[in-house]
Parts: sequence; C-alpha cells; structure tokens
Amino acid sequence: MNVRSKPVARTTHRTVSWVPAAAAAAAALALEGPTVGSAGAQEYSPEAIELHRQGVAAVERGDLDEAIRLFRESYEVHGGHPYALFNLGECHERLGDLAQAVDYFERYIAASSDDAEDRQAVLERIRSLRTRPAVVSVRSTPSGAAVVVCDSDGHPLDDRSPGRTPAELELPAGTFVLRFELPGALAQERAVEGGLGRRSTVEVVFDTRSGPPAGGELEPDDGLEANDRAFVGLEGGTVAALRGAGNVFASGGLGVLGGYEFPGDALRFVVGGEAWLSFYPIEVRQTGARHLSMFLDFSVLAGVVWEPLPGLRLSGVLGLGFGLYLPPEDASVPVPWADSGLEDPEPLMHLRPALQVEWTPAAGFGLFVTPVACDLDVPVGADSPTRLLVNYVAAGGVMVRF
Repeated sequence: MNVRSKPVARTTHRTVSWVPAAAAAAAALALEGPTVGSAGAQEYSPEAIELHRQGVAAVERGDLDEAIRLFRESYEVHGGHPYALFNLGECHERLGDLAQAVDYFERYIAASSDDAEDRQAVLERIRSLRTRPAVVSVRSTPSGAAVVVCDSDGHPLDDRSPGRTPAELELPAGTFVLRFELPGALAQERAVEGGLGRRSTVEVVFDTRSGPPAGGELEPDDGLEANDRAFVGLEGGTVAALRGAGNVFASGGLGVLGGYEFPGDALRFVVGGEAWLSFYPIEVRQTGARHLSMFLDFSVLAGVVWEPLPGLRLSGVLGLGFGLYLPPEDASVPVPWADSGLEDPEPLMHLRPALQVEWTPAAGFGLFVTPVACDLDVPVGADSPTRLLVNYVAAGGVMVRF
C-alpha cells in the first residue's frame, strides 16, 4: 500500500511524493509539528498533523478501520492535508470497497492543485478501479435456469451467450438486467450494477405452477399459465329444500361445469356453463312411501375470480338459465309445491348464486368446494302456480385446466 505521509504544508512549488508502506513510519516523523513553507503556504493544525501521523501508524500495524477513523478526523474535523483523502482511498481499496476508494481519490483530486505532479497517475488509477469487473454469483431454485444478460432497458446483449445457474458472471461498469428463465415458470428479472470489483449474489425462486411453458408468453400480472385458462369440472354435494317443500328430505346432486378464465390483474372474469341434477325424494305421509323426483338445471355462468395466494382462488359466480322438474312416475303422488300430482315435466326459470374456493396442488389440477349456493327456481308451466322454490346446495369436486 502507498501511504502519503508528507509534506504537512502545501506551497506553490511543492513536490508530491509516494511513500511506500515500509517507509511510512520513518516519513511520519516529519509530521510531529507543523511545517511553515514559503509565502502563500498553508499551515495545518497540530491536531490534524498528529491524527494523520497516528493514521499512518495504524496502517503500518494493519488496523485499517482505525486508520480510516483517524484520517477522516484529521481532514474533516481539523482541516488536515488532502493526503488524508488519498490515504482514505488507499485504505478502502485495501478493504475491497472500491466505490468508496474511488470517491476519496476523486475528492483528493478536487482538493489538490491542477498542476499536481501525481494528478494524472491518480486519475488513471480511478479509471482502472472503475473498469474492474464486478463478479455476480447467480443461483436459482430449482437450478438450471437460463440467465440472459440485458442492458438497462431489458434488451439482451449480443456479445453474451445465456448461461445457466449456478454460475458467476463478470460485468463491466454500468447497469445491467439479469433475466432468469426456466421452462414451465414465469421469467424473473433483477437489476445489478457492474464494475468497481463488486461482489454480489443474486438468487431467485421459481414457482413452476404459475409460469408459462417453455417458449410461451404470459400476459402481465396473470397468475395462470397461458394454456391453463379453460377448465372443466365434476361436482357433487348435498341439497336441502328451504322453501316450497315441507315434506322433502335433504338429498344430493351431481353436476358438470366448464368455462374460460380471462387473464387479468387482481380480479379476473370467468364465463362458462353448468348442468346440475338434484334428487328430490317425496314422502307421502299417509302411507310413508317415498317417491323420487328430480330437478335438472342448465345455466350460463358468469363471475369474478380473486387469487389472494398462488394456487388459491376465490370465486363469486352467478348461474342463469332454465330447468325441468321431473315428477314421480306415479302421477297421483302430490308434488308439495304444486299441491297436486304432475303428469309431465315442469319447465323452470333457474338462478344459482354461489361462492367457490379452489386449491390447485398441481399444475392443471384443482380441488374445489362450493360452501354456499342457492338454487332459485320458478315454475313457468301454463297450469303451474307461480312460486319461488329455494334449495340450499353445498358441493365439492375436481377441476382440470388445459
């Protein structure tokens, strides 16, 4: 290390010397008191001189942190010689902090006269430090991701071939964007600074369930794969009559649904269709006999989807369509809501509001529950009484996306 120890006074005709570390202790003896130069010379306080001398001694014994403290106090508190700035740059370069070293060398140039003999040498040193490449360690989970080096605007650099994690990249001075790409996952980008011999680590973690397939493109902020927006599902659950059928037991139902989920940001729209068959047992109280009837509903679905966490979807869906009530085969069995028997299927207007929760443990496959849904049906046959029939539905099932 080259440590500047003298002169302690600056004159209009001073000579700047570079003192090797091995001779710094001897040269520092000249700093024991202020030196008065010729006319126009600048004098330095005894405190500044003594702190600078102690800083040189700290460098000699290898205590660079203490030397930095002493040189800073000499120059910034007591107005010491600009050599303190140069020595601060030396210490920071030795510690590997090249950005700080360059800063202090530049401050030394600014504080020194334009005709200083060492000016060009220090400027060349600054240029050398600035162009020293940074070393960036790149890692990913899982490993094997392609790393594309881009300029600050995100355009790939033609002179650099993509590497694969884990790896070390050497980057010259400037701002760069590292793009990490892994088949089946959403690409990720990180901005890094090159030059100044920096050492840093950049690590990314991929969610392979939420990105595009290899070669695919994903629209911004869309949590679905580009080809995972269409879906079909099978469902089944419990049905309970809430209004219009006092002597109907809780029963069950089966259904199939499908549709398409549009790309979007926080909320996404979904459209589709659903067919639902519910079983409707009727008990004749006089005889205790039970007779099976059914509701068959077809509806168009529309709703919104919110994905608060990767792989978890909350949906609000409204189904609107038509249905058929299929009465018991025995036309003498009184249908509760009709107050009589029915010989033919009864047409219905059908409405189903529902809340749904879906979890996707694997790409393209989901499990869902519909804890709250209501079937609202209104008979529209020519001879049917106009009534609102209400059934509560709780269902669950599986969903496949493709």
